[in-house]
Amino acid sequence: MRNLRQRGQALVELALILPVVAMLVVAATDLGRAYYAYVGIVGAAEQGARVAADLRNDDTAINTAVKNEPDGNLTIADGDILVSCPGGLSPVYGIPASCRQRGMPVQVAVRYNFRLVTPFVARLLGNDTIVLQGSAARVVE
Repeated sequence: MRNLRQRGQALVELALILPVVAMLVVAATDLGRAYYAYVGIVGAAEQGARVAADLRNDDTAINTAVKNEPDGNLTIADGDILVSCPGGLSPVYGIPASCRQRGMPVQVAVRYNFRLVTPFVARLLGNDTIVLQGSAARVVE
C-alpha cells in the first residue's frame, strides 16, 4: 500500500513542477535565439567598420557589407545602420567627409528589433521585441 502512495505522490509532484520546467526551457530557447541574433548584429557591425576603414569604399559599400554579414534570418533596415565619427552620428548615407580621413576613427553601430516567439517571456519583459545593438570601431587607413 505504501508503494502505491509514493507513486501517486511522485505523479502529483511531477504535475506541479512540469509547467515550471517547461516555461524555463522555452525561456532559455528564446534567450538563446536572442543571443544568436546579437552575435550576428555584432558581426555585421564589425564587417561594416572594416569596410568603412578602407578609403576606397563608399557609403553604399558600408551599407551592403553590414546587410550581407548576418545570417539570412536577420534583416537589417537602412535606418538601423549608423556610422559615427568625431562629428557625431549620421545615417550611413551622407557620412561627413571629416569621417573619411586617414587616421580618424570610424564607428559603425547596428540596431535590430528582435521579436520574441514565446508569449510567456514577452509578458515577463512587458514587450514582445528586444532592441539589440552592436557596434565596432576602426581607424581609417
